[in-house]
Amino acid sequence: MQNVIHITDDVGTQIAHIDEGNGVLYIPFDVFNEQEATVEEIRELLSLVIGIAQEKYFSVLELRSSWSKSPNKDDLTKSFKESLRRRTSEQINRDKRDLENAEESIRGYQQKLKRNYDNSIRLRNAIAQGESNANSAETKLISDLDSIVKHDKFEDVTIEGGRIILHTIPLYAYTKENKRYYMGKYSVEVNMDNSDIKFTGDNARRSYWTHKDPHPHVSGRGGTAYLGNVGGTIAELCSQYELYALALVIVDYLENVNIEDIAGRHVQNWDEVNEAGEIIKKGYVNKSASEMNGNEFECDHCGEHEDRDEAYTVYNRFDGEGETHGEELWCGGCTENEATWIEQNDEYVADRIAAEVREYFENEEEN
Repeated sequence: MQNVIHITDDVGTQIAHIDEGNGVLYIPFDVFNEQEATVEEIRELLSLVIGIAQEKYFSVLELRSSWSKSPNKDDLTKSFKESLRRRTSEQINRDKRDLENAEESIRGYQQKLKRNYDNSIRLRNAIAQGESNANSAETKLISDLDSIVKHDKFEDVTIEGGRIILHTIPLYAYTKENKRYYMGKYSVEVNMDNSDIKFTGDNARRSYWTHKDPHPHVSGRGGTAYLGNVGGTIAELCSQYELYALALVIVDYLENVNIEDIAGRHVQNWDEVNEAGEIIKKGYVNKSASEMNGNEFECDHCGEHEDRDEAYTVYNRFDGEGETHGEELWCGGCTENEATWIEQNDEYVADRIAAEVREYFENEEEN
């Protein structure tokens, strides 16, 4: 029987046993030999048995817990072994996880090292290529500048900081009908770093955008050009620093007007000339480019026919961002009674949009 301590008397007779599982003392036989005994005798006998049992029990416990006296040392170390195995197992599992993380980090570093290595090779090649191209790029820039000033459409090139300014000779714009208009000289400011181009001219006229546009396709507000399809070409040439090619594209842009475009139709505000430069038809210097017959025009607002010298350009739409549109030709009476002069734009707008336009420019001035 396991976990049982046997209790014997001095002559070796078993008189009881202790179940270690529940700590109960058992007396398995008749210790009184069926003889009659008094209560006091029974009490003394039980006290004797219990005393022997206690002595035996503690003796056994002392024997079991003593490393030098215990016959079964495995029992003494059992709990420690289990604890040691458990802790060892837990440590091994932690070490395995740490190993996995370490190996994953190594793989990450290896990949990063590979990317950095590839990038270093690419940069070395780029640096070598850049160094080899530096002198040729500088030489090409100088060559392009020389070619521009030698071209018969340019007078000069000036350089101010990071800006290059192209100065043209007097240019003429052509329509698909081969009509020729004198446009004047242009100064074109080019920023090669961001493809920004600004135009100014010495022969500005009232046109689609403002009363002082340097060209039908260029607004007098800041010299912003509406480039259309040519915008992509200009951006590409700027990014490649192809200055001479860019200059030729700009001249071609200024010399061609699309009269099918609402802005392009205003080219008739410039003087139409023949090949000799003689004026065939004076442009409408400060008038709308609306069709005019003889000395009269039809007011776009009231429909009355008035003298063309009394015509005023009035805008009836506002985009909320500082630009007016919807150009119409009004007579003097309609302009006086139903239009408002906007000083910031230097133009007339219809009364119904005047408050909105004024509010916009007042907010701009406050900011």
